[in-house]
Amino acid sequence: MILIIDGDAAAGASLERVLRYRGLKAIAVQNGMEALSLLDIRVPKAIVMDLHMTGMDGLIFLHAVRTSAKFAAVPIIVYTSVFADETRRSALQAGAQDFIVKGTVGWEALVERIRTAVGDLPEPPL
Repeated sequence: MILIIDGDAAAGASLERVLRYRGLKAIAVQNGMEALSLLDIRVPKAIVMDLHMTGMDGLIFLHAVRTSAKFAAVPIIVYTSVFADETRRSALQAGAQDFIVKGTVGWEALVERIRTAVGDLPEPPL
């Protein structure tokens, strides 16, 4: 399962549909608290997250996930409209595997980058 976190419900739902259409299990949530609740019960194969989410800053969420050994191997791709170099560096230093600015790659390229991040990893146990 690919966990998508995007404060824009329409954007998250669109990416969820694209991933499902391409054969990947995906679920979209709108904020970090929803995501953390979901992470309490399931370890995703990857997380695709925007830095803008309600209730929690994306970098704080990223740090919270990366400080847990349970999620150390989960690839995290930041997919955001923020394009500042400082933000990119901060996200990568906090543990993001990839940083993609929305609108700079098409759906196919994004799906390929997600597939590359996930690789042949089996579904993690609950």
